[in-house]
Amino acid sequence: MGNPREVEIKLRLDPDRAPQLARAGFFAGVDPEKKHYHTVYFDDEKQHLLRGGFELRIRQDGERSLQTLKTIDSVERGEWETEAEEGGPSLEDIEAPGLAKLKKRGLNLCPQFSLDVDRRTWSVTRDGSCIEVALDDGALEAQGRQRRVCEAELELKSGDSVALYELAQRIGEEAAATPYFVSKGARGYRLAEDAMDTPARGLVLHLEKDVSVADAFEKIAGACLKQFSLSEEILERATDAEAVHQARVAIRRLRAAFSMFKDVVVGEDAEAARSELKWLSDLFGEARELDVFVDSRMRQIALQHPDVPGMQELTQELEAMRERSRRRLQDALHSPRFRVLLLNVARCAHSGQWRQSGGGLFLDIARSELDRRLRSVIKKRKAVRGVDARKRHRLRIKAKKLRYMFEFMRAAAPDKGLGVESDRLEELQDLLGELNDAIAGERLLGRVVKEAQAPAVIFAADLVRATLTASPKLTQKAIKTHARLRRTQPFDRG
Repeated sequence: MGNPREVEIKLRLDPDRAPQLARAGFFAGVDPEKKHYHTVYFDDEKQHLLRGGFELRIRQDGERSLQTLKTIDSVERGEWETEAEEGGPSLEDIEAPGLAKLKKRGLNLCPQFSLDVDRRTWSVTRDGSCIEVALDDGALEAQGRQRRVCEAELELKSGDSVALYELAQRIGEEAAATPYFVSKGARGYRLAEDAMDTPARGLVLHLEKDVSVADAFEKIAGACLKQFSLSEEILERATDAEAVHQARVAIRRLRAAFSMFKDVVVGEDAEAARSELKWLSDLFGEARELDVFVDSRMRQIALQHPDVPGMQELTQELEAMRERSRRRLQDALHSPRFRVLLLNVARCAHSGQWRQSGGGLFLDIARSELDRRLRSVIKKRKAVRGVDARKRHRLRIKAKKLRYMFEFMRAAAPDKGLGVESDRLEELQDLLGELNDAIAGERLLGRVVKEAQAPAVIFAADLVRATLTASPKLTQKAIKTHARLRRTQPFDRG
């Protein structure tokens, strides 16, 4: 059985805007096909299919039952369809990369969750390309819980993907629809675990050892976008400090991927994506910095010194500053600029200019790049030992970026040595982060004092500043952790 690839874009939209989208001008003169689908997703009790990078479903379409196995990738996904057997799902005749070792387990497949949707489908022709647009409105159900699903799916049936992304942008403008990189299946698993309102931690990434540079970057970018979407959807409903944090981590991972592939992923579209990701990262960074300082530091100090003149006013000023930062972030997440950013990043990863010449194996590039960057971090002894906060902060960014790159490489080459070095980098990053928190706190206090210009607030800010001095023990611990970093054997080619 072959391995057909589908190129698909999802757009999440407010159900109230669905009628507006259905009346859009680009659907003029085209009557939609209307259907109702009931779909059941299957896995074993330990979810080995999900962990192996697959989703398996059986969809009932009238009297017809269709079984579909999909890979959990990015924009371009592997898909295998067969007529469903009466006895339930079967993987016996499917030859998908990575599936054979799962089938050897003797998977005992059982229902995990279900989906009911009303679908309207249009076939749209643009610049010689045929695009199928499906508007789904329905609900997922798992363990007695339900969650509304309303989204547009655009699938390229033939032609150039440029037309696909241009139409996605038009639909985004028409219905304020946000590009979304999470499948219905992934949402169903989260619903079954009662985790729909919990920000996603960690990166779910599956890479083959012989994956090409081009495919590796696309899959890494897709995994980062998926992690981001899971937190951004929560922020769509309410501001949540942990969702802000995890969304920021996802964007930082994505920027690390662009940095890791900087010599390959080139061109105007790649540079534009890098620039816009920095804009978004800065907005999340400001919001996260305020969350950490207000929640972890300021509230504790205010409780310890409730009667200090100006302390209550200082706390209120910082809360107001945080609220303004959150509003700026929310405005950005609802802006056309943000929606275009996500589409352009996905487009760059899937069909960017760089793919015309980007070749070779991912692990070859990864070994060389990680070796070079690790040696650069090891050389920065003075940055850890010295008093220059800017140099120490730059080292922290280098360590964090390198740790994310270790994650990417481990997805293709799960080596124990890589894990050890990654853990050391994470420990160094955390220690340098604690040292940097004091500098960030002083910067925030300076802004408050400048804006408030009230003697009592200045007095309270000076007291808080006195508590921000980093412990010498913390510095010594960072020095020792940095000294444990070393070039390790996982970089060899054996």
